[in-house]
Amino acid sequence: MVPLDSFLKGGDSMRKFAIIAVALLVVGLVGYPVAAETISGISDILANPTADQQVTVTGTVSSSQAGENEFVLSDATGAINVCAGPAWFQAIALAQGEKVTVTGEVGCGSPKNAASQGPSLDAFTIVKEDGSTVVVRDGPGRPPWAGLRGQGKGGPPAGTAEPDTDDADDSASEAAGN
Repeated sequence: MVPLDSFLKGGDSMRKFAIIAVALLVVGLVGYPVAAETISGISDILANPTADQQVTVTGTVSSSQAGENEFVLSDATGAINVCAGPAWFQAIALAQGEKVTVTGEVGCGSPKNAASQGPSLDAFTIVKEDGSTVVVRDGPGRPPWAGLRGQGKGGPPAGTAEPDTDDADDSASEAAGN
């Protein structure tokens, strides 16, 4: 076996090329996270909402509901709903009037009511006024709280009630003992 340093110094350009090609392939396969675009104002999102566009926007919590991880973020240009995952997964305390910076992806509503719901922001991180960062999720893709209901892979903790928003197939599955 040839030591690596003599392999690289050996003058064999094909070996060097192969090593570089493999390194580039590995980097390409692993990839790097895409940086979120910093938005100058919420109106930029509202004027041209692009589903799954990653953005960072700063504003003030203009309204929030106790026990819910959804709030309205406002700035001088507009307001947008921010979704920060279910409270049963991670409770996030934000005060009305608190200035925050949210990084996340633009959601354009569900296909059923996209026109009436309008764009929202699915939060990845929230940097609070005191400098602390709340990590809601690692980035785009399937959130950690999503999973198969009733199989320990998502859904609220056992013994807690959550409104059933799934299709009628749950009742057929329960009747079958699954």
